[in-house]
Amino acid sequence: MPAAAARASKVGAHREAAAQYARALRFADGLPLAERAELLGRHTDECYVTTQDEAALASSREALDAWRQLGVPLMEAAALANVARVALNMGRTEEAIRAAHEAASGLEGLPPGPHFGRVYDLIGGANLLFEDRAETERWSRRAIDIAEAVGDRYTVVSALSILGGANALQRLPSGIGELERSLAMAEGLGEDGEDLVGRTHVLLAMGGSRARSLDLMERSVEPGLAYCEERDLAVWGRILLATRSWVALERGDWDRAAETVELVFMEDCTLSCLQARIVLALLRARRGDPDPWTPLAEAREVAERTGQLWWTGQVATAEAEALWLAGRPEAIADATADTFELAVRLGSPWVVTELAWWRRQGGVRETVPAEAGGPFELQLRGDWSAAAAAWRDAGCPYEAALALAESGDEAALRTTLEELQQLGARPASAIVARRLRERGVRGLPRGLRPATKANPANLTPRELEVLVLVAQGLRNADVARRLVLSERTVAHHVSSILRKLGVRSRAEATAEAIRRGVADET
Repeated sequence: MPAAAARASKVGAHREAAAQYARALRFADGLPLAERAELLGRHTDECYVTTQDEAALASSREALDAWRQLGVPLMEAAALANVARVALNMGRTEEAIRAAHEAASGLEGLPPGPHFGRVYDLIGGANLLFEDRAETERWSRRAIDIAEAVGDRYTVVSALSILGGANALQRLPSGIGELERSLAMAEGLGEDGEDLVGRTHVLLAMGGSRARSLDLMERSVEPGLAYCEERDLAVWGRILLATRSWVALERGDWDRAAETVELVFMEDCTLSCLQARIVLALLRARRGDPDPWTPLAEAREVAERTGQLWWTGQVATAEAEALWLAGRPEAIADATADTFELAVRLGSPWVVTELAWWRRQGGVRETVPAEAGGPFELQLRGDWSAAAAAWRDAGCPYEAALALAESGDEAALRTTLEELQQLGARPASAIVARRLRERGVRGLPRGLRPATKANPANLTPRELEVLVLVAQGLRNADVARRLVLSERTVAHHVSSILRKLGVRSRAEATAEAIRRGVADET
């Protein structure tokens, strides 16, 4: 079984490899402890890349216990690094940092080798999402120095990509170029670099978000997602899928954003689901759909557990926007205070500027960072037309409309209202319409209704297609063939339809579809 697992891993069948190692471990009680520990480490690796997080964490901890019993400091440090890597991916940052630093301490006094660089690289990568550029730089440079001395090319490339990612998140001009060079280097490592290729696509997408370039995000997401799906690298593929939903949200393609979020939720991956919950909360808030607060609360719980500004910043700005759209701007100051203070302390210009904008909407005026740049900085300075143009250049029609709405010009407000209504942005449309009525403008277009008789539950277009076929009596396999989808995707759509319609069975969903005129009675 271990041999079959190794073969499966080599050809990119990581789920099969994880299953084979799991089977081997069930019969491994009689093995010498060192052999069992090695099996546990391999099982951890395969579960990690396929986002089987709980299994990965359990095996990594068990492997650590085994190496501690055996008293092998080098392998104990490697096992601690594995615990840290898995815990970090589960949002258990405190445990991850503690294990990583314990691994670094355990290596002191041992002859230099690849494990040193990989542990230092891990700590540098952990600091990346904290957006602590100084600590990221310190540990990543240590990793590079050690790795170059021992000829560990993998770690050199990994640490360089982390440094590029840190610069990109700070919106330094060099960041994206450094990441693109790191991607080429990772691809040059062949099979050994596949994990790095997937991760670097994620870092490039993150950098694209900070550059407010949806084109750059898409150039990273789409090839990266195809790459990860082909090689069963769900650990990066799921994040890229969640990022695809984010891009669709910003593009104004809200139906696609909703469909993609549902696909993310089909697997319980902590960080990709965190990203998807942020997108879902914003989608509901912008559309005026019920309850953006539940996904926000769920996202906040995980983000606060990580303590990482990349996540807490997203949650804070999403909550601020939702509060503003809900007519509760007075709550924005408290909701954003801690994250704003952290962003200022770490010197993250984009997060500071975005939060400063939303805090102004809540009545709090903050100093604009000199190095901020970007459309939020233009908004803070009152240059509404330039801000709207910057958002349009970035491919973000919703943000462009909101920026233009601040101009106070009646013609601009009318244009904004029309654009927001076309997007289906009901709360923002209502805000702009109120501003126009306060100017004495009457006879404004009402825009789209919240729901039609045929679609009372705000089903996505794809869900409506599935519902029509279900109402015709087709089973999931038939629907999948008709719509060129996987059966698993169809099953997920059916579950979502039942939940949205408030029914318990396909028969009840069919009856509801007929009652609403979505399907004909036969």
